[in-house]
Amino acid sequence: MSEFLVICDYLGITPQEFFDTDTANPVMTREITEKLRKITDADLQLLLAIINRMNT
Repeated sequence: MSEFLVICDYLGITPQEFFDTDTANPVMTREITEKLRKITDADLQLLLAIINRMNT
């Protein structure tokens, strides 16, 4: 188990991110998520509108 944690540390990801096969770029996703926690609700709504538009 300790070797697995060393591998995760080397890759810069958490064990959860290691097993998350649905996320293409876990490091960037984590960075974005951390920054999203710091913005206002109004800005979150704007970002959601942009993301929804991009996904159509």
